[in-house]
Amino acid sequence: MYMRVVCVLLNTHQIRLQAFLVQPQVQQARDAWLVACRTGMNACISVGKLTEARQLLQDMKQRNIAPDIRVFNILLKGYSRRGGVSAVPGILQEMADAGLKPSAVTYNTLIDTYVTAGQLAQARQTCADAQAAGVAPSQVLLCFKHTDALQ
Repeated sequence: MYMRVVCVLLNTHQIRLQAFLVQPQVQQARDAWLVACRTGMNACISVGKLTEARQLLQDMKQRNIAPDIRVFNILLKGYSRRGGVSAVPGILQEMADAGLKPSAVTYNTLIDTYVTAGQLAQARQTCADAQAAGVAPSQVLLCFKHTDALQ
């Protein structure tokens, strides 16, 4: 069985996804797609192409490749960098629909997103949610809590 694996070609003007035919074992092919899509999403985000990053997630779903928490964290990072706080609930819902729970990276990205957007109440709530979920505080959480305590 042949399966297409995506290779991301990036230059300063465009991102092009190039598919190559390979014949690995099924699980290896799925893993290769997952890594290729993560890499492609990071490349898209680095040049501000959030729509293309989202398209890679849709491509994964169409190929029955289950996205992992890192895929969603990459998307959150991209929207955070571009001030797309309005996209956060949808990404979190997709993550929940995939049966995934937020990680420390997820919570830290969310807190950074909300603080950058000036939504301190939402950042405080996310910090509380992380603690309630048993996620150990990271430097971002501790920094936010320290800064918040000063206000």
